[in-house]
Amino acid sequence: MRLVSEGQRIIARFTVPWEIAFLAEQGNVWIGLHRPGEKDPLGAIHAQTHEVRLWQNTIERQVVVLGAPLSLPD
Repeated sequence: MRLVSEGQRIIARFTVPWEIAFLAEQGNVWIGLHRPGEKDPLGAIHAQTHEVRLWQNTIERQVVVLGAPLSLPD
């Protein structure tokens, strides 16, 4: 998927159908977002709402991959 800016928000643009299916199977959790090949997440996406939270700066149309569930407050 790619992360794109839409006003003040960062939006996930899904690029393959299985990304949405994977998130739907995870339940009410946050899933780590990683730059390809990097171990540490740059942010997270909520599996149900698709809200994105970032704690590292990204470039416009940043490519990211899904990681493991994270413990974040809702």
